[in-house]
Parts: sequence; C-alpha cells; structure tokens
Amino acid sequence: MSYHVYVNTRHAARKARVHFSHCSHCNHGEGTQGRPDNEESYWSHRFDTFAAAMAYAQSTDMNVSRCDHCNPI
Repeated sequence: MSYHVYVNTRHAARKARVHFSHCSHCNHGEGTQGRPDNEESYWSHRFDTFAAAMAYAQSTDMNVSRCDHCNPI
C-alpha cells in the first residue's frame, strides 16, 4: 500500500489528511479535479508506509486526520 497527504490551507480548519494513494479522493496524488485550485493547498509525494505519511502530516503543523472515505491505517 502507498499513501499521500493532502495539505489543505483553504479553510480555517487547516488540515493535513492522510489517504491511501488509490482512494478516489486522492487519485494517486492528483485529487478529484487534477490539482488543487489553490496554490497553497497541495498533495504530498507518495509514502510507502502509513507511519511515514502520518509523520509528514504532523510535520505540517496542521490538524491531522485520516480520510473518512478510504480510512487508511
């Protein structure tokens, strides 16, 4: 399994959300619409482990969560 993190700065909640790479919301780091519509929000590179993805998400100083759709662990 592989993982990506979406770092969302568009909303006040400021979230870093971990997804399975194959999640339809993630689409292997391309998202549902190809790219974020805000240059400050972005998809991370691919991670080989959930622990590495979580460590990256935590390093962003955002509110960290897991995707409710794919529920990565």
